[in-house]
Amino acid sequence: MQNALAVLDESPAIEFKETFGNEKGAKEGVLRSIVAFLNSKDGYGLLVLGVRDERGEKRIAGYPRIL
Repeated sequence: MQNALAVLDESPAIEFKETFGNEKGAKEGVLRSIVAFLNSKDGYGLLVLGVRDERGEKRIAGYPRIL
């Protein structure tokens, strides 16, 4: 999975979200992304949940880093 994330970058058609849980604003952020995809020229997009994007380095959220 980490290799697949390495080739993907956020764009108007691809969005990463760390969580869909109960954190403040998490659900609203996901819904805003979905609405933005639907309102885009193509009307679709890829929303990837469970990915933390820090300083351009993408990590799967909730799993420890393997050295």
